[in-house]
Amino acid sequence: MLAASRDCTPALDPGQLALRTTTTDFTQQLEFVGRSDRSVIDDYTMISGKSRERSRAATISTFTFARGGVQLNIVVRVSQSGVAFRYVLPAAGTVIDDATEFQFPADTLITTAAYAGPHETPWSTTTVGALGTGSYEFGSLLRRSNGMAVQISEGDPDGTFSGGGLNKWGPSGFEIGLATASLPVTAGGMTPWRVVSVGTPSAVFQSTLVDDVARPSRISDTSWIRPGISAWNWLDGYETGQASLSQQKAWVDYASRQGWAYSLVDGGWKGQTWVPELVDYAAQRNVGILLWVHSADLETAAQRENAFARFRDWGVKGVKIDFMDSDSQSRYAWYEATLADTARFHLMVDFHGSRLPQGSSRTWPHLLTSEAIRGGEFLGDRTITHVAAAPFTRGALGGTDYTPLGFQNGKPNSDAVELAATVLFDTGLLLPAGTRSAYLARPVSEWWMRS
Repeated sequence: MLAASRDCTPALDPGQLALRTTTTDFTQQLEFVGRSDRSVIDDYTMISGKSRERSRAATISTFTFARGGVQLNIVVRVSQSGVAFRYVLPAAGTVIDDATEFQFPADTLITTAAYAGPHETPWSTTTVGALGTGSYEFGSLLRRSNGMAVQISEGDPDGTFSGGGLNKWGPSGFEIGLATASLPVTAGGMTPWRVVSVGTPSAVFQSTLVDDVARPSRISDTSWIRPGISAWNWLDGYETGQASLSQQKAWVDYASRQGWAYSLVDGGWKGQTWVPELVDYAAQRNVGILLWVHSADLETAAQRENAFARFRDWGVKGVKIDFMDSDSQSRYAWYEATLADTARFHLMVDFHGSRLPQGSSRTWPHLLTSEAIRGGEFLGDRTITHVAAAPFTRGALGGTDYTPLGFQNGKPNSDAVELAATVLFDTGLLLPAGTRSAYLARPVSEWWMRS
């Protein structure tokens, strides 16, 4: 069982920790084998995120259980920010169910969204007792009547397991639902961390626990990774605007005047011959070019090698990769391979239509941001409830490609809310969604966003 409290105040009620495999049901009749403990102080630096230099102290305990001679290890990390745990299978097996339970009183407020692969459904608030049976997003924020807040998320996916969401069952319980129903695990294989941030609502919002549990950076030379602001002109002409060299140069000129580091050419450039010319034009104005790419063109190692080598030779600084739309094990393996490949070619990354960030920007610091949110691209199709909740749910998990400042889109946001979103959402790559005419009509926005 796992429970959590802070300052003697309950945050997470006792719930089961267990897995089921095709050969062993670890939910019952377990024999306790042993426990080991160690203390760690983790000092690390982030290129982007809530803070740069970090020092985190934690206690890590490994509990070993067995059933029928088959062992299961549960690794638990406790720190000031909360608790995280993961399962390790010393012997190979096939996981069919993550039976972890999270329990709360029925009157606990929950701000949540229906689970879906692109993670773009709206956020809304109800109580745990009133929430219907179904699958909901990691990043859900729970607020108890005693003042404690809890946020449940995943951390440190390594490509060997799938992602998933929170399955509501009964009056007050959740289990983890896996996107892949049958997961072969090699000996020593492990789940991602299940991360439970605990504290006041403001402490949970500021928590870096998802990053703290991630693997250290895989990149030794990070000098080529440069966070910044990028012009993003998709909502100013869609594919027609993307296919126009003159329009792209006009946006580069605007980015240069604003002091923005980049200009992103979204869908529509494919098949055009002018990208190298645009890259040279932008470089003369101290602007780097980013390119949108469909994930279907990057599925295999050979496709990625050819595309990324071409982009590097052109002088492109980064890629926005779109339409992954899945948390399956095979897609998680693709994420790891793609992050390794983009790092080799010194290409910064924005994942769109993607999984949640899950601390991957610590392991792969060239991953500057991810979408996984119903952001500005949805034009007026966002409620005030969603807009108010998103920074404190999805936004608290890491770099968020929310694309604010789409003034021309109208409701539901005021200009002030659009400006505030540039600060409320953590991101290493900020992509404002306005048109040049919308910015020019609002001089305060140009002042606000001038680097």
